[in-house]
Amino acid sequence: MSLTSRRYSVADPAEAIELCFEKGWTDGLPVVPPTEERVRAMLDAARLRPGDQVAYIAHRAGMP
Repeated sequence: MSLTSRRYSVADPAEAIELCFEKGWTDGLPVVPPTEERVRAMLDAARLRPGDQVAYIAHRAGMP
């Protein structure tokens, strides 16, 4: 199956990390930018397909 997530182009890994902070995809802890190769490796290791839902968190105890 193909990956259908939206993709963002960046010049280098440092810019990718900043993008993660700007988009609110991290809580301040270090991030590893999700390349297609890394996403596929994670899906294979977890025996998941690209469209599978991994989890649902109803209340994240955060501010709206």
